[in-house]
Amino acid sequence: MTAPVPLPIETLLEHSTWMHALARRLVHDDDVAQDVMQETWLASLRTPPRHAESVRGWLSKVVRSKAADSGRAAQSRAAQSRAVHEARGEAAKAVPSVAESVADAESHRRVSELVLQLDANYRDVLVLRFFEGLPPREVARRLGCPVETVRTRTRRALERLRAELDTQHAGDRRAWALALVPLARLDRGAAATAGGAGTITGVALMTANTKFGLVAAAALVLGLSGGWIAAPAVGDDGEAHEAALVGATRALDTERGRAETLSGSLGKRDARIRALEQELAQSREHSAGLEAEVAELGISLSDAMASADTSRDGAPISFGAYDDVLDEIDWDQVGLATGELVQLLVSLRSAIDAGEELPPEVITGIQNKNAPLIAAAARIAGSLPGIGTNGPYASPPFMSNLIAATLRAAGTPLTTTQERELDRIANAQIAREKQRVATYGAETLELQKLHDDVVSRTKFFDAVTALLTAEQNTLLRPDSVRDVSNLDLFSSAIQWGQAVRLVKHDGTRASVAKGMLKDLGRLVRPAKEREAEIEQLAHEWAEGLSETLLESERDGLAALLMFDGDQVTRSSAEALRLYDSILRVVPLTDEARGRLRAISAPPIFLKL
Repeated sequence: MTAPVPLPIETLLEHSTWMHALARRLVHDDDVAQDVMQETWLASLRTPPRHAESVRGWLSKVVRSKAADSGRAAQSRAAQSRAVHEARGEAAKAVPSVAESVADAESHRRVSELVLQLDANYRDVLVLRFFEGLPPREVARRLGCPVETVRTRTRRALERLRAELDTQHAGDRRAWALALVPLARLDRGAAATAGGAGTITGVALMTANTKFGLVAAAALVLGLSGGWIAAPAVGDDGEAHEAALVGATRALDTERGRAETLSGSLGKRDARIRALEQELAQSREHSAGLEAEVAELGISLSDAMASADTSRDGAPISFGAYDDVLDEIDWDQVGLATGELVQLLVSLRSAIDAGEELPPEVITGIQNKNAPLIAAAARIAGSLPGIGTNGPYASPPFMSNLIAATLRAAGTPLTTTQERELDRIANAQIAREKQRVATYGAETLELQKLHDDVVSRTKFFDAVTALLTAEQNTLLRPDSVRDVSNLDLFSSAIQWGQAVRLVKHDGTRASVAKGMLKDLGRLVRPAKEREAEIEQLAHEWAEGLSETLLESERDGLAALLMFDGDQVTRSSAEALRLYDSILRVVPLTDEARGRLRAISAPPIFLKL
């Protein structure tokens, strides 16, 4: 027969209000009612009901039973009070030392400060979720956001706290998990000491010198050690571990209280005292074992969650300030559509190379599969960093998640190690881009900004290619479309897209100069008296062009779509060389200079 599954902490929290009211009505004392509540919780973890539909009735029976037990215990304590008084010296040995209490307070202060230092989105969710004990839907209602966003923010907030605690303890998670176990055994009256609470965006927040309530402390400690992240549905494997962790921390408190009572109640009889001391020693040993188990479970659950991220809500990879916009995208849909779109683009390239008529089903398929990507790109426009139309699309935050989602849909997901390294590479790239953009001034050419962005992100994509396996790279970037400006969805070439201008020539340098002059005359419209100066600079510039830039011979659709990304980057660098010469040498009007600085599309040289 299958053993009954321990009640999840979420279920117990949902029933806690009426359970406490019933206990208070039965025992007429807040402290005793808290004892009855704690005993009921412990019973629900040790011997839970066998049928989920009878939870409320079962809990009611347990509360009444524990309340009756508390009455009998009160009578027994009255009869033994004299013995307790005489044995107080012995009992004091079981009371935590000042050093232990200070250590507990220090652990609490450290966690509280870390919570307060979180971004408002994450801090508020933790406060409502753990301090006020609200279920995810109520937290979502108070904050005015979807419930999935609440779960995602809760998970990421705990990830940040775990990461910070790992850093503070040199990566030794067992050390800080054991240090935090005492937080789950705080005084039962701690929940009533929230008088110093402040208010942040409508959320009551306990200050760093206010104790957690018993339930809130246990929940947050277990969440940090990896046990309780987003309250999974009843029956999930994670809940049995979570309930066991809560039971373990509750058992520590029960064992200590029982040891103290037994140690002090029979002080008149030396033999019995020795027996109780032996039992106390065994209890402490058992408590130490439970603490170690809590730490080990925390470590193992944390590792399990890291390897199970493929099923989590929101964007596959978190990027802090960009999470809100990234979490709005349906990454499962986008990943699946992108993988199918890559194969359609391979078919398109094959038809173009063969000079065949483009298959209608391929064109229709490209339009359909590209729709989710277009919708996602529209959603991130203006919110993610990047120069040009496709700049945000090719940005590290979006591209990292697109890679993760596409590989996951294809059945070759990123490993935990790959995901962490991709996150590191992307964030380093973001930091470099911020530094570069800060150096631009009013005189910086738009083409210069786009060129710099493409060059910088080429290094990012090269690092990602080196990180992925050969199979993963082939899924994302098949050889026939790799580095092609309108066909490779996972390279900086996508930033050039349609942002190129065709400069046709007959193979001579004079023809190239003539084509560029025609293009400049149309874009810049310089004064007549300056045309000769610009023409001379254009001919001198054309003589210095690399021969490889002038060898392209394409026509029709191939000329409009298929450009080698590296070739476009080199062409843009050559165009910038000419523009810079003109700005330095030719005294243009402010209007003409402004038009020249506004050019953002590089030339592509096509031999007729």
